[in-house]
This record gives sequence, C-alpha cells and structure tokens, in this order.
Amino acid sequence: MSHHFGKQKFYFALLNLVAPGDIHSRVSAALSQHLLHIKEDDDLPESVRKEYLEFKNSLDIGNANDGHVVEIINNMSEVDAEKVAQHMVALYEKVIVG
Repeated sequence: MSHHFGKQKFYFALLNLVAPGDIHSRVSAALSQHLLHIKEDDDLPESVRKEYLEFKNSLDIGNANDGHVVEIINNMSEVDAEKVAQHMVALYEKVIVG
C-alpha cells in the first residue's frame, strides 16, 4: 500500500469518532473498520510507525477480529475509551504531518 492509504484510514477513523453513538461504539468502529487494517511498515511514515505499534499493543488487540475488538473496547471505562479516542486523534495529526 502507501502512506496515502494510512492517511485515509486515519481520516475515516476520525469520522467514526464524531459519528452518532456512545464512545465505546465509536472507538470500536474506528479501530475495527479502519485503523487495524493499517500495516505500519507499508502504510505509515517511519516517524509514526513505532508509536502506532505501541498504541495497538497497549490495547492488547494484536490481530484480533472485529468482535474481539468490540469486546475489549466495551470492557473499558468511558474515561479509558475517551483516552483511546484522544490518542487516535494525536496519531492522526502526526500521520498528516509525516
């Protein structure tokens, strides 16, 4: 793929974050529909790869399927789900800058 693909996936993930619904469903959708499809080595600028991988690893989702991602996010407190969303936005800013 290309860095353009990674930027698109982050952009669409952010659209999920501002969509209707509770924070858990919005974060789950952003991850499962977009961010988890990113291959850091192919789709992200080198300056963001390590942080993206650490972000993914911090969620303990690895190569989880969509249902497992939803379960993990639903088990978070609202505050923790909000922190995940904030981290997504911060990563998006770095991806755009490159």
